[in-house]
Amino acid sequence: MIGSPALIVDGDRGRNGTAMIYVSGELDSGSVATFRDRIATLLAGSGADEILLDLSGLTFCDCAGLRAIEALEFDHADVGPVRIVAASEPVDILVSTVGSASFLGYVPGVDTGADGSFTG
Repeated sequence: MIGSPALIVDGDRGRNGTAMIYVSGELDSGSVATFRDRIATLLAGSGADEILLDLSGLTFCDCAGLRAIEALEFDHADVGPVRIVAASEPVDILVSTVGSASFLGYVPGVDTGADGSFTG
């Protein structure tokens, strides 16, 4: 795992061409560059056709972090769609506060499994 002390971004190749990305720690204006660089490294040559994000380990996320997550759709359009499959309470609160009813396939308070099923 590589990242700043407050941010960890790790990933693996899932089933059916998915890239599963796990993010934990703090995603804010000070760690956005690390986040974007690490995602790019994980996806380089992966052959993935979908990006699944598990944000359940995030302890803090500000608007800069949310914008960086949203930008993944544009930054890696060649890879495929980006979908949040799990998120922590801080992400739930932020997504609810900014008024995004459904953000990258995620509904605050409801985790979706990697297969798209609702789990909570």
